[in-house]
Amino acid sequence: DTQAAPGDEPTVLERIARISYRRKGLVGGFALVFLAIGLVGLSRVEVGEMQPGSPIFWQSSEYNRAEVVNNRFTGTNPYLPYLEGQREFDLWDPEVVRKVHLLQQHLEERKDVGGGRSYVDVLIRMNRVSHDNDPRWEILPRNRGIIGEFLVRFSTSGGPEAAKGYFEMDFREGALTLFVKDHRGRTIREIIGETEAFLANNHDNLCVDIRPAAGTIGVYAAIMDEIKRGQVGNLLMISTAIFLFCLVTFRSFVAAFMIILTLGLGCIITYAAMGYGKIG
Repeated sequence: DTQAAPGDEPTVLERIARISYRRKGLVGGFALVFLAIGLVGLSRVEVGEMQPGSPIFWQSSEYNRAEVVNNRFTGTNPYLPYLEGQREFDLWDPEVVRKVHLLQQHLEERKDVGGGRSYVDVLIRMNRVSHDNDPRWEILPRNRGIIGEFLVRFSTSGGPEAAKGYFEMDFREGALTLFVKDHRGRTIREIIGETEAFLANNHDNLCVDIRPAAGTIGVYAAIMDEIKRGQVGNLLMISTAIFLFCLVTFRSFVAAFMIILTLGLGCIITYAAMGYGKIG
């Protein structure tokens, strides 16, 4: 009811209600315009951070300026594909060594990857040193016995502390470490997607299972998956609860639907502001 009682001054909400009721076409037109703009912005929303650094701070902050400078160095966001064999010494397998080397080379070609390390690098360096430091021998050894000898010598000379960044002491598990220059959502999705595509085309029934991902990149990837999986369900549950409470309060299906419609438009506009503002 938009009519005020005789002698009573209409409130602000009553004035808004009168204008909205009398000019329904104009209000509906504005709603459609906002909906169109909102859907375009909604299509730009990404799960995960959309800019280098942290969105908690201004881009001019010391932390975010350091993240930009990081592009000139190796990278501060480790990404660790995990190597898991079925038995001890599975990492000695020459085919496993070759595939880990190919995967490392493939991912290091990305501009957002500053470098990497794995037990394959140890084998290449030790192969050169074992041949009078001749650079022509800086290649992968192809014999399982030589691979095992090099890795045992490396692990016994430095101990578990030196080897833990490359493999476990039983040579069943290990990791390939890559250093990524940012942790934006797009970067994380692309590098994990490239890893999975490479493994799908080059796994060839290896005795070692290679799968992403640990490290900082892996943690962010898991968070992004949970957000993406739970976001739609959370919105549906909240909308259902609001609709039922409004239905009980107003005893009108139309009133409850109108409220949900308005809240839905507001939600779309909020996500649109995130999309246009590059807020992940």
